[in-house]
Amino acid sequence: MGNGMGIRGTELMECTMSVLHDVREMVGGGLVYLECEEENSQAYGFYTRCGFKEFDHRYSRIV
Repeated sequence: MGNGMGIRGTELMECTMSVLHDVREMVGGGLVYLECEEENSQAYGFYTRCGFKEFDHRYSRIV
């Protein structure tokens, strides 16, 4: 896999989605949620390029 320097992000996402698809079929679920802390992060951009859509915002407060 990859270029000899490890696994590429897209390859890892393909493996991840395959496993999630199998699990979703086993449990009869319909949605997969993926959390990402910051919209401007590299992870957010990567997930967007992989076809994920923003669902909602989660707000938290430190007490």
